[in-house]
Amino acid sequence: METPQSVSGRRVLLVLVVIVVFAAAAIAYAASRTSMINLETTSTLSSSAQSSVGTSSGSSSSSMEGVVSGYVIASPSQPTCSSGQNCDENMTGYELVFTAVCGSSSCQSQMAPLNPAGHYSILLAAGRYTVTGLSPNCPWTGCSAAFPQTVTAVGGMQVEFNVDIDTGIR
Repeated sequence: METPQSVSGRRVLLVLVVIVVFAAAAIAYAASRTSMINLETTSTLSSSAQSSVGTSSGSSSSSMEGVVSGYVIASPSQPTCSSGQNCDENMTGYELVFTAVCGSSSCQSQMAPLNPAGHYSILLAAGRYTVTGLSPNCPWTGCSAAFPQTVTAVGGMQVEFNVDIDTGIR
C-alpha cells in the first residue's frame, strides 16, 4: 500500500521530469536559432565582405565587421485590419540610417535599404552606431519616439535590431 508521502514524492519527481524536458527543448530551440543566425552571418559575411574577413584573421573581433539586421515595421497602415490581413506599411524606397558614434560632427553614415516587408541587413565595422531614422524621411507620427536609438555592431557576429513605428492611424 502506498503512503501519501510516496505518492507526493512521485508527483514531485514527475513535475521535475517535465521541467527538465521543457528546459531541454528550450535549450535545443535556442541552439538551433543560434546555428541559423551563425549560418546567416557566415553566408552574409562571405558573400558581402569576403575580402575584409579574410584579411582580418588573427586580429581581434573588434576590428572585424559585423552584421546588423532586422525589421522596421510601421503600422497600422489603415484604421481597421481584418484577421489575416497585413496592416504594416510597405517599406519600399526607405533606408535605415546608421551613423557611427565617433565623437565628432563628421561621423560617417551608412544606409540599409528596406525591402517591402521592412527587412534589412547591413555590414558595419565593429562599434556603436546611432540609428537616426529613415531616409528619405520618416513621415509617421511615431518616428520621433522610434528614433534615435543605439546599436552595437560586433565583429564576426550578427546582431538583431528591430524598430517599431506607430503610424498614428486609428
